[in-house]
Amino acid sequence: MAMTHQQLLDACKKEKNPRKARRLWAIYNVVVNKKSLSEVAKIFHVCFNTAKNWYRRFKDQGTDGLDDRPRSGRPRIMELETLDKYMQSRDEPIRPDELRDGIEKDLGLDTSVGNVRRWLGSLGYTCKTPNPVYVKRAPVEEVLKWQEETKVWVLRLERARIPVYTLDQMMLLHDYRKRKGVWAPIGERVFVPQYGDHMRSVICGGVSTRGLQMFRAYNQFTSVEAVDYLAGLRAKHNKYGILWDSLSVHVSGPVKEYLASHEGEIFSRAYPVGWPRLNAMEGIWNVARGFGLMGHYDNPFDHRTALMGRLRTKRFSVNVKKHLYQKITAITF
Repeated sequence: MAMTHQQLLDACKKEKNPRKARRLWAIYNVVVNKKSLSEVAKIFHVCFNTAKNWYRRFKDQGTDGLDDRPRSGRPRIMELETLDKYMQSRDEPIRPDELRDGIEKDLGLDTSVGNVRRWLGSLGYTCKTPNPVYVKRAPVEEVLKWQEETKVWVLRLERARIPVYTLDQMMLLHDYRKRKGVWAPIGERVFVPQYGDHMRSVICGGVSTRGLQMFRAYNQFTSVEAVDYLAGLRAKHNKYGILWDSLSVHVSGPVKEYLASHEGEIFSRAYPVGWPRLNAMEGIWNVARGFGLMGHYDNPFDHRTALMGRLRTKRFSVNVKKHLYQKITAITF
């Protein structure tokens, strides 16, 4: 069935394969613009025989005749259908190098990781970085119930003009030795002793539902530091509420005693186990890591000082309630 000029023009515009589109435009110039094969060969920078073959294939098979034909070369070691069935038989995601080893072990085929990557791309697979899932995290039903109860709890405190903070900690590791360049012969590798001991700092931070925030830095974080941070909040507010996780320090004896001694003044509530995304402080730590302050410092605590300076002067526009009441599903990490 012969194609009309409009159908041929539409085929040229809609074709996404650049090689086939080039051939279609060449045929369009011959059929519609009435150009000779010699002129078309010059316009598209091909020889006369190539333009002649394009036109012959179009006359015999239509636009399908302009598709790329199979090229000569070594055939695939394995068919894509076989690889697709092998992938579907896997119970869990697998890395390309592990898949290569599995193909060699299970199917007896020796191939390279590069081939595996190309084959998987042809099948529509993509390489993704897996998200961490807490194995012992609370079930979704329990989290949904916690969200409803927390919404009532926060509303009750806010009606009494009591601020509600969400708390979390971030640990910094400082290199005890600054690595500086030294002169050495060309080709000789230079090493510096490393014993695995790093100076640590822990930044404890909290942000309230009304935008209030407080950060403090410690050399370590034990029950003593936890009580000190709570006392710092107590100095700012006569009464306040806190949302934090079930870290061993948070449920230690001294912390429980401090909270009991201020019953009616400090109200605490723990996050569900294994759901850190409910805590808005996780997003603040991600922002803090992007401050560009990471690196080596002559004095290890200069890093902490610089970071604390940014944290105390920057006001984070974070919606605590949006994190608390976000929609939870079985695949929310």
